[in-house]
Amino acid sequence: MHLTSLLIFAAALFVAAGSPGPSIAALVARVISKGFRDVFPFLLAMWIGEGIWLSLAVFGLAVVAQTFHLAFVA
Repeated sequence: MHLTSLLIFAAALFVAAGSPGPSIAALVARVISKGFRDVFPFLLAMWIGEGIWLSLAVFGLAVVAQTFHLAFVA
């Protein structure tokens, strides 16, 4: 990978990671409308959902890596 390609990728990753997603927008809207104390159940559900999503994504990538292991070794 060339340095230019790496810098473009790093810049795009920085912008994507730094911008809030829909879950953060919903969290902020909930805090503004309901107050800080009422946001904890919403926040807990958001964390549980993201944990489940992350677990399934990692499991799926592991299945792909095991299925096509020769493509990753070559």
